[in-house]
Amino acid sequence: MTKIFFSVLPVLTLFVLGYLLQRIYFFKERSIGDIKKLVVSIALPCLLFRAFSQLELQPKFLVVVVLVFGICGIMLMLGEMLAHALHISSPYFPILLGGFETGMLGYAIFIAVYGIDEIDKLAIIDLGQVLFVFFVLMALLMKHRDGAQSVSQLVKMFLSSPVIISIFLGIFVSLVKGDADYSTNRMVHFVGQVMTLLGNLTVPLICLVIGYELKFDFHSARLSVKTIIIRKIFLIAFALLMNKVVFVRILHLEPIYEYALLAMFLMPPPFVIALFLKEEDQENQQYVVNTLSLSTIVSIGLFIVISMVYR
Repeated sequence: MTKIFFSVLPVLTLFVLGYLLQRIYFFKERSIGDIKKLVVSIALPCLLFRAFSQLELQPKFLVVVVLVFGICGIMLMLGEMLAHALHISSPYFPILLGGFETGMLGYAIFIAVYGIDEIDKLAIIDLGQVLFVFFVLMALLMKHRDGAQSVSQLVKMFLSSPVIISIFLGIFVSLVKGDADYSTNRMVHFVGQVMTLLGNLTVPLICLVIGYELKFDFHSARLSVKTIIIRKIFLIAFALLMNKVVFVRILHLEPIYEYALLAMFLMPPPFVIALFLKEEDQENQQYVVNTLSLSTIVSIGLFIVISMVYR
């Protein structure tokens, strides 16, 4: 238990440092946007390329991708039903129940506990929800913001995303290389070293940015707290069910895949939700930002506790 806590402690320290930097206005708002752009466009894609290029693809991984996509869809439908039953008027309540912020948070804390050599396990778990976010969640966000959704725009965003490009390039490389050993090839070694150096920027930059952007208003956090509790209860239940029934009994996957799934299901909703809100919709902006910020803190705490006890 102590080992896990001290593994996560450097990450927590960077979160706190980011928050302290916010308090003294260390960065300009534009600078934070540029750092996020660096992470999403370069550092994270390099990390994901490395993960997927080292992946030993198996047919049973397709089952994992489909199931994760399906659970995200179920959470969205549950959100619609619960919104009606609980008289929640915000159209963003169901959206905040589906999808996970793996890219800007999950990878950072997973690497802190399990090491970068295990990142391919989380990457394969993440693939299903990445597809869900791009083709379902973003379609709903565009519909709420613009009153319509463009399939062509969604496809264009998907195919031009550095994260998606890096994932598919990594999968392509893993299929092409097979069992061949290219470690002695100087050019391959050079490219690998560059990718590793850039990928290693991901964790510290993400932690600083998330800490810097933590903003919440406790006076209007009631619906946010309710959203987080509902989300965590259902997703932890789904994770335990999928781990013990599908991963262990049916697919016979190694325990590290269980840890990866649970880690992702503990993550907050995708941060991209906040980027698709109407500027004039102050009520929903406050609700979404509150939920994402509070959920980030809760997710990190739960991850530490559950990582200590789940075996």
